[in-house]
Amino acid sequence: MGKLNIAHHKSYHPYRRDNIERVRKDEEEARLREAVEEGRMMLADSEARMDTLRQRAGASRLRPGHQEDVPEAVPQAGSSTITSKGHINLFEHLEQA
Repeated sequence: MGKLNIAHHKSYHPYRRDNIERVRKDEEEARLREAVEEGRMMLADSEARMDTLRQRAGASRLRPGHQEDVPEAVPQAGSSTITSKGHINLFEHLEQA
């Protein structure tokens, strides 16, 4: 078997300067396209995670009976009390009046 000889004057020669520059340019464009796509995917993923967290937070506020969803009572001069079911009565002083 003989070895493959490609003449330097042929347009498809791999070591011609214009072919080397074309490959470099194509690789750089591909790298930039990949970086843009990666950034777009990361942004979409983070938005999806934020939407999921917002839905969970909104749903947990609406679910009745969860003790972890009830905020800690901060009584201000005895104006609110916690009932036997764990609810906070903020209007106790108005009900007594």
